[in-house]
This record gives sequence, C-alpha cells and structure tokens, in this order.
Amino acid sequence: MVGFRRDDLWPQNLVFAYGLRPSLSNLTITPLLFYPGSAPLPLYGQILSITVTTTSAGGNASLKGEFRNRSSGSVLRTITTASASPGQRTLTWDGRADNGAFVAPGIYDVTLTVTDSIGGTAVLRPVVIVRY
Repeated sequence: MVGFRRDDLWPQNLVFAYGLRPSLSNLTITPLLFYPGSAPLPLYGQILSITVTTTSAGGNASLKGEFRNRSSGSVLRTITTASASPGQRTLTWDGRADNGAFVAPGIYDVTLTVTDSIGGTAVLRPVVIVRY
C-alpha cells in the first residue's frame, strides 16, 4: 500500500513558524535549602534567577512560576511577572501558598514557563526543598 501526502495545500489563514520559541538558561536558586520561617528570609524569600531569550519576532515575554508540593500533587503558589524584554529575570517566592499560609516542608517541583508575545513557550522544571 502506498500513501501520498500533499503539503502544498495550506489554508490562507495559517502561519507556520519554525524555530521561534523562547528559551530559558542560567538558572540560579538562592538559597538552595529554603527555611521560609527564618528571619530575614520571609522578607526576601527564595530567589529564582533565570535568563530569558526570545527571537526578534517574539519580542517581550512573561515568566510564570508554579510551585507544586510533590507529596500532595497540589500547586500551592503561582507567580506571574509582567511582560518585559528578554534578559535576566527573577521570581521571589516567600514560602507561602496563594492563600497566604506558609507551605508544608518537603520537596516542591517548580515549573518555570516563559511565554513570548507571539505565543511561543519554553519550560524549565527545577526542584526546591522547604525545611523548617
């Protein structure tokens, strides 16, 4: 059996973009072991610093961080930054959930997602540890 496939029938309203997605690199996490209740860290929090790169077509990008407790599987905190030009970006997590309470100690899977102005995305998934 032989199958033929035509790739010259593109709808007029379709745009095909290849290789235009943004990228994330140079992740640093300070401090590595996070004690949210210890002074003065609740004032500053755990800082996730990352370099965001977009193509010229991608323009500005927003960065979102989701903190998911590995034991419960629940996303306890979501932090989103405003759209800004590519470069060094930071997210600061104070160790609190979206409801304002300190999170439980344990391992947290972080999902860092950058979305550029044309809808391209890139994801990085580091792990952080919360101790009391």
